[in-house]
Amino acid sequence: MSEPSNGVMVRLGTTADSDGIATVQVHGWRTAYRGIVPDAVLDRMSVADRAVRWADVLGEPRESKPIWVAASESAEVIGFASAGPGRDDDLPPTTGELWAIYVDPRWAGRGVGRRLLGEATEWLTAANYAHAVLWVLAENARARRFYERAGWRHDGLAKALPFDDVAVDEVRYARAL
Repeated sequence: MSEPSNGVMVRLGTTADSDGIATVQVHGWRTAYRGIVPDAVLDRMSVADRAVRWADVLGEPRESKPIWVAASESAEVIGFASAGPGRDDDLPPTTGELWAIYVDPRWAGRGVGRRLLGEATEWLTAANYAHAVLWVLAENARARRFYERAGWRHDGLAKALPFDDVAVDEVRYARAL
């Protein structure tokens, strides 16, 4: 858990955070991915459905795959991040992965994402990972700039992520820890 800064506390998530995480994820996707991911996919996303999924995930043991939440002074979840072992077959076991990071669009540009990324990076380092990777939509220029400013670089790998009848490209970023 990090010290409060600018009224924001970053801490490990609990099942009580599932609704807040789901809300951030759905609003984040609809804001960041509109024009990249088919509108039909974004429009049918449900906070209620995502909350059920997040409650299940948060109910599992989280030591090797933590989820952090950023909460405002009023305890509203305004962002989250998750990390764990690298999932790609080509990665050595010394490579961890930033699985997700989302910030409520109303809080974008206020350092919340940097705080969450810092928590995840610190955890990956403390978990003895020597390197880390993440996947980001190729057309998500804002996210790519965010990661590049934090020292992440595209490692040359890409894959297609299928949505309905459309595939959207993702690129992998990597960095030493």
